[in-house]
Amino acid sequence: MTLIALAVAATLACGGLMAIALGHGPTEATSSAPRPGTIFDQPVDSIPGPDEPLIAPASFAPAATELAPLSRSEPTHLRISRVGIDTDLMTLGLNPDGSIEVPPDDAGAPAGWYRNLASPGEKGPAVILGHLDSPTDKGVFFNLGALRAGDVVVVDRKDGSRVTFTVDMVAAFSRDAFPTAGVYGATDHPGLRLVTCGGRFSRDRGYEDSVIVFASLTDTYVPVRSSWWR
Repeated sequence: MTLIALAVAATLACGGLMAIALGHGPTEATSSAPRPGTIFDQPVDSIPGPDEPLIAPASFAPAATELAPLSRSEPTHLRISRVGIDTDLMTLGLNPDGSIEVPPDDAGAPAGWYRNLASPGEKGPAVILGHLDSPTDKGVFFNLGALRAGDVVVVDRKDGSRVTFTVDMVAAFSRDAFPTAGVYGATDHPGLRLVTCGGRFSRDRGYEDSVIVFASLTDTYVPVRSSWWR
């Protein structure tokens, strides 16, 4: 799938979230024009095109010789204790039209891992999507925008291992300036991208922004497997 198609898929995912029932945001946006993104509440000087890299600085990533990537294993659970995020993980693929699947738009729906890229702990970007809200309640990633550099994200994996990521950067981008390469593009270390929606809401277009957390692998736990012979 091309980066352009992934950008479209990401904006469609945000556009499908509803906030009217909870009163989040105004009933219509004040402007649909592309706006600069924000990083730590400061403007981004220039917004890259969809195929230009916006790679968060791997501020906390150890050198490859210190912390080697893990082999592939499906993630099963994600925890971010400081902001109260604690969710099982479902697996997401692509819809027939090429857009990324998103979790059900229901209260209590889990976040979802996009299986066509790295699993958390593998070299490359692992991408996890979650709803900001639903028609009836807050979503699993309602507090995602409260994360800041240095916060810790823990992911359990199906093989019994556990990986810990440290947040490098939290940013919000207008849907027309989604940093596709920065989210889905290759990295030289195991990375994690958490994606939800934000900004103003309108009935026609949904949310104006995408909130993105960039994080780097900083710790791994792999259980010791014992073998017994008679």
